Amino acid sequence: MREIESLQIMDCDEHHKAVLESMRFPNSYALIKHLEDELVDHLIAKIGLTKETLQVTNGTVSGLAFRLLLDLNIAIHDSPIPYSLKVANEFNIATHGMLGLAIASAKNLEEALGLATTFTPLINPAINAEKQNDDTNTLCIMTCNSAFGNAGNVLLEVSMMVLKQFLLQTQNNVRPEYLRFSHQNEFSIHYYEECFQCPVHFNSEDTCMAILTENLASPMLFHDESTASVMQTHLEKEMNRYKQTKNPWTTEVRKYVSLHLSDSQLTSKVAVSCYLNITPRTLTRKLSQENTNYQLLLEERKLSAAKHFLKLTKKSISHIAYEVGFNDPQTFSRAFKRWTGVSARKYREIPD
Repeated sequence: MREIESLQIMDCDEHHKAVLESMRFPNSYALIKHLEDELVDHLIAKIGLTKETLQVTNGTVSGLAFRLLLDLNIAIHDSPIPYSLKVANEFNIATHGMLGLAIASAKNLEEALGLATTFTPLINPAINAEKQNDDTNTLCIMTCNSAFGNAGNVLLEVSMMVLKQFLLQTQNNVRPEYLRFSHQNEFSIHYYEECFQCPVHFNSEDTCMAILTENLASPMLFHDESTASVMQTHLEKEMNRYKQTKNPWTTEVRKYVSLHLSDSQLTSKVAVSCYLNITPRTLTRKLSQENTNYQLLLEERKLSAAKHFLKLTKKSISHIAYEVGFNDPQTFSRAFKRWTGVSARKYREIPD
């Protein structure tokens, strides 16, 4: 038996532990198939799990247990082959549950990538994914929550390998143009380039996969409109539930502000803090832990309401200004242009 008794989570403070405890990962992500059964039993027992609990359908493990499992596996990994490759080879479309089915049944790669970036938090809350475009490529950019420490580098590599698996579900067998990782690498680069079939760079400015934008139209092999619609509806419901559970203070602030938007006194930080029965300082701290702040949430609701009134009603801009909590139309007009880059009048004239 390899020595693992003394291994613990490294560089994980109390705040990070709290963040990790709030995350849930599907059991399918924590199952280990590349190690001997005896070692697997020993590893998962060390973090308080069993094979039986990990085989429960739709079951989940906490982010803390998941990170510890990653830390232990990384520590005992003694192969020249990157550990992320070992893990990624255990993944398939079914590993990702409803999201995997939704991606496989999507119309084309563009729709599939949209699903992947939007709903990734449901199966991997440690990863944030977004899309950006340059002149010829669509960039799938990923970052990992800092609570995962060095294990986050493995999660990013595995997530890119999973994304590559999704590309292989296209009829045109789309391949990435290149990959960049922001972290350093201790393994031979040829393992990565053989896996991704494209140039791979480490110690870069960010972590992203580049895909030719023209390839986004490539149809998915198993497109089924009915299945895709059912899966997406389910995912949207789960995402709404996830957001409310993940960011309870943000959710409560948004609800309160939406109900009192026209009254600037009721939407002050002091007023909302009083309603939530906490101090303004505590509210600031709670929202910071959810990666936002009160002013941002207030402006978000004001902008959303303003856009709604401008597009769907014939109310004057002056009237709309008061509806969304401004004391005078001029202040509203300046704020709206700062938020959107265009005047409220111009925004109303833009065709839908």
